[in-house]
Amino acid sequence: SPMVPISARWEQTGGEPDLDIIGSETPISTFAIPGCDDIDGDTTLTFQLTVIDGQGITDVASIDFVVTDAVAADEGRRID
Repeated sequence: SPMVPISARWEQTGGEPDLDIIGSETPISTFAIPGCDDIDGDTTLTFQLTVIDGQGITDVASIDFVVTDAVAADEGRRID
């Protein structure tokens, strides 16, 4: 059977600071972990992925990332 094209969109739905999502219109995206100066203690960042297939069927999933002070000290690290 032929493959059905899909569209995807990532967006940040919770947590601060607001991050730039690289490849937000692709199924796999990247963002940079905020630095120590940008967070106060452990910070939860929530992202939502919306996928729509060529027939208009939509599915949505969310994921939380907890950024700790130790991870934030490694500023500029990318999450793929």
